[in-house]
Amino acid sequence: MAEEQVEPRSLITFRLDPEAAAVLQERAIRLEVSVHALAREYVMEVLMEVDERMAIRAALDRIHADLGLTAAALLTSAGKVNREQANAWVKENFP
Repeated sequence: MAEEQVEPRSLITFRLDPEAAAVLQERAIRLEVSVHALAREYVMEVLMEVDERMAIRAALDRIHADLGLTAAALLTSAGKVNREQANAWVKENFP
């Protein structure tokens, strides 16, 4: 069997201002974890949130486009405007 190789972890260090360090310390005590573990958890949480926000933004962009297409179809099928007018309305109201 081939041994699975584990990549070494990166060591990241940074400084916090005294107020932020105090807040982190208080939370770590309350949660009964080390300051280092809590700081790592916060960094990982923010990194994952960025990916989640990007996915949500992409989904919202698709919904926005679909809504514009739906509005144009409804305007046209209702017979109130022609296709060009409906597309112009969508372009103006769904930039």
